[in-house]
Amino acid sequence: MSNLQQLMLDHSPNMMLLVEPAELRIVLANRAAAQALGYSQEQLLSMAITDIESSLQDVFYWEDVRNGQYLDIDAQEGEYQCADASQLTVTKQVRVVEHDGAALMLVQARDIRHERKIEDALEHTLSQLRATLESTGNGILVLDWHGKIASMNRLFSKMWAIPESLLLARNDSAIVEYLCSQVVERELCHTRLDEVVDRNEAEDLFRLHDGRVFECRSRPQYLGERIIGRVFGYTDITERQLAAEALRESRDQLERRVQERTAALQQANVTLETEKSLQADLIRKLGE
Repeated sequence: MSNLQQLMLDHSPNMMLLVEPAELRIVLANRAAAQALGYSQEQLLSMAITDIESSLQDVFYWEDVRNGQYLDIDAQEGEYQCADASQLTVTKQVRVVEHDGAALMLVQARDIRHERKIEDALEHTLSQLRATLESTGNGILVLDWHGKIASMNRLFSKMWAIPESLLLARNDSAIVEYLCSQVVERELCHTRLDEVVDRNEAEDLFRLHDGRVFECRSRPQYLGERIIGRVFGYTDITERQLAAEALRESRDQLERRVQERTAALQQANVTLETEKSLQADLIRKLGE
């Protein structure tokens, strides 16, 4: 191999190992592989690939290779044995390549320990978020910036009585259509659910056909300065609405009674004044 070819290999960010299939010897190793595994490149060239890939799955695979069964591998996760006896979590791919008429196995691997830490931290954060969503007293719906359903809590699906078949089908557009079909303000509901990237907050009342009333507060969801979705919080205010309507009805009845009583008193005053006028006329006539 020329110095230029070796230079290109050594500047690859991935570990690269070229394996001779008959004896499974490593015949080429780049600098990234040596640095990640803790061996010198010379040491790697004196080793077999099974000294590094030693899980049962890997042993079976390389035994098949030794017997002439050359199979490509894509994005397979595994553990690599390092010089200090530690294990390095990698994702690898294996390709069959030909050189001078002979088959060789090209292994490319990438250290994914940092990615796993990020994934674990993200999973922990998502777990906390799910717990928060489930513990809130509101029905929560989260749409991503494409208008797809990113999340919803159980209270939301229960409040709207979303059929289980829709939930299992994961048909976002069908669920949105179902929500809009349940309210008197169908067009407003559509508008709000379509305004995913709108920067304004909104507060609306939706009257459901079954008589319930939901208050909806929605606001954009940000990642830094960029809007990545919208969060909708629904509260069932039916009892509060009924109490307010009952209070208004009671107030209206009281006002009508006051008006009726006032009119009756005014009529009584008119009658009394008329009687007084008649009496005065009668007295005046008797005096004449």
